[in-house]
Amino acid sequence: MTSSKFKNNGSFATSAMVSALVIGMHVAGVHLLVADQAAMYDNTMASIAVSAQQTNVVKSVVRTDAFVVTASRLKA
Repeated sequence: MTSSKFKNNGSFATSAMVSALVIGMHVAGVHLLVADQAAMYDNTMASIAVSAQQTNVVKSVVRTDAFVVTASRLKA
């Protein structure tokens, strides 16, 4: 599991970044969940901690001011 937090005050830049992330990850076979409330971050992290015993799934969480993006994919 990887977690990263960063601040981006420009809503257009944030939206463009998330759009690029969604498109790029979808092409790579990664399933994405995008939430519109940063409060979702804590719930997402707790959920990932509970499901940590899934050894065949890799999960990452990216938090911005406007979005929480959770990515998961099957290990090769």
